[in-house]
Amino acid sequence: MTTVDPSVIEILAIEKHAPFDFRWPEGTKSFETGWSFALRANGRRHTARHGLGAREVYGRLRVHTVTRIDGEVQVEGVEADDYPASRALISRLRRPGRATARTWEEVPTGYEGFEIVDHRREIDAPYSPQCLAVKIREDDLDSWALHAWLRSQLPRKTSAPTPSPRTGGAVHSSAKLPPPPSPDAQAVARALLAHGDTLASQLKDGEITQFTPNQQANQLIHDDPFAFLLAVISESGMPPISQDRHVIGSAFEPLSKLPPSEPVTLTDDEIQSLFDVLWYVQRVAAMHKSLRSSLRPRRITRSQALLLDSLGAALDIWHAYVSLELVDTTGARIPITKSGAALHHLVGEYDRLHAP
Repeated sequence: MTTVDPSVIEILAIEKHAPFDFRWPEGTKSFETGWSFALRANGRRHTARHGLGAREVYGRLRVHTVTRIDGEVQVEGVEADDYPASRALISRLRRPGRATARTWEEVPTGYEGFEIVDHRREIDAPYSPQCLAVKIREDDLDSWALHAWLRSQLPRKTSAPTPSPRTGGAVHSSAKLPPPPSPDAQAVARALLAHGDTLASQLKDGEITQFTPNQQANQLIHDDPFAFLLAVISESGMPPISQDRHVIGSAFEPLSKLPPSEPVTLTDDEIQSLFDVLWYVQRVAAMHKSLRSSLRPRRITRSQALLLDSLGAALDIWHAYVSLELVDTTGARIPITKSGAALHHLVGEYDRLHAP
């Protein structure tokens, strides 16, 4: 258990809760139990809640926690592989700019008393990221509160070094390795479009897509067009797409919190999740195109209407996200015009379906 320094935060009244629900940007999450408490930090009092539930993540149902401060989600925890013995969950560590911390040098100040682990080793499963995490018992409120508070203090943008007035504007730094090069945004976009074209060609050429480890199920999806349609629709609510949708929703929602007339800064993980969702949308668009009538291609078929109605609300939400100006943590613009073309097309089709 982490020892909380009262000079950083002080835990006040604690109240345990019966099962409750919490509304996410894209749905409602149920928690089996939880605790509400107050904390004092920097001379100010804040309200906090730590919810304990479960969700399908990293290949199976795992214990899952969410910790909020003043109503805003700050950190999440997910059951480690040794949970039956340790009762512990892990939660990703992030550095200024909100990208995940991958080295000890990137761990923010304040985590000296925490158990810091390798996320991939603690959860050996598909999609478990290569980054550092803290390992905390599910009911250790002091540690979850401190972790959430430290996260809330991280800036969403990394600040550039300020010139020194005594050196005529020159910036001096200690000798160290140069930072890694920034990715070529146009090259990333080209790679994403190429990947989308590959996925679309799989649909066109009849290659059996591996939706599940069950080959009979995959064969059914391949042979039965309606089963394949349902599989594509269901994929939006299953990992990894559901995880990516949650990451994006947490970055943008509520939209009212975003500063007007300013670009939205996304971390590396959030950018990856955004393009993962756009890859999925490209598959949906390919499916939508394949369902059109050869005799009346402008007419929306019943299968196309099912596809659009099943995903219409989510499409509208994602369309609102990509309509914003997006930049990475260095301030470079994120090019999504071509990658978002499939999304724009589907939103237009959904609007046309429900036009008066």
